[in-house]
Amino acid sequence: MAPDGQEWPCTVLLDEDVQQFTDDDLAPVATSFDRITLQLSEVKPQGGGVVHIDSAGRRLKLVKKLRADASAEQWEVASV
Repeated sequence: MAPDGQEWPCTVLLDEDVQQFTDDDLAPVATSFDRITLQLSEVKPQGGGVVHIDSAGRRLKLVKKLRADASAEQWEVASV
């Protein structure tokens, strides 16, 4: 769902409890977060949008864009 309330079906790849290590720490500490991948041919994601995953019963808010290329974007998400 876009911040303006519009909804449309799309493919969502969910990665739960992704661990990321910081490069600049002397003693790296892992942080965990959930990440989704969205196909840009199906949807144009915007920060603050909410993704409903019916099969998992999850609602996830797009928090931070992590990566993007011409076909897909990966976002850090938070449960809502």
